Amino acid sequence: MGNMAGELLEIVGEDFSDAGLPRQTWSRQHYTECSFRDADLHGLRTEFTVFSGCDFTGADLVDSHHFSSAFRSCMFTRTDLGHSRFRGTSLLGSVFVDCQFRPLLIDEADLTLVSMVGADLRGVDFIDSRLRDANLVQADMRGANLRSVDLFGARVEGLRLDGADLRGAHVDPGLWKAASLDGAHVEQTQAVAYATARGLVVEPAATLSAR
Repeated sequence: MGNMAGELLEIVGEDFSDAGLPRQTWSRQHYTECSFRDADLHGLRTEFTVFSGCDFTGADLVDSHHFSSAFRSCMFTRTDLGHSRFRGTSLLGSVFVDCQFRPLLIDEADLTLVSMVGADLRGVDFIDSRLRDANLVQADMRGANLRSVDLFGARVEGLRLDGADLRGAHVDPGLWKAASLDGAHVEQTQAVAYATARGLVVEPAATLSAR
């Protein structure tokens, strides 16, 4: 994330439910435990802005762009995030339920401890982002761009990664067994890790020729 140093405008416990706030630009503001339920935030631009424990249930965040901002432990239920971009932004500990994500670009963002159970994330870009300890159970990430993404500690039971680009991604050995990976793009070292996780003994060609 960028430089959050400096004084932020503090807004605590405000109710913005059903508010019409389209295409606004918010800079250096800190919203704590505010409600944005069913608010029209279409085209919102945020920079160096923090949301802590806020509720975005039913909100329209279509075509919103967020730069060096933070959504910490926020609730997103049936939120429309289509065509949005999160760049250098933290979503630490936030929960997403029945949200519309596609298309979506997440660039160098921190999604540590997020919950995206069963989310439709097909084709989403997660460029150089962190998904440590994220709950991705039953999520659909087919065709997603996960290059150089940190997936250590993520819960991946039933995760669909068919056709996804995993080159350079950092993963636990369990992912190679728990996730569906048909047609996924991996590097040679990852292919060896996949084979090893599934019980194969991978030996160098020199060892074979010596026998």
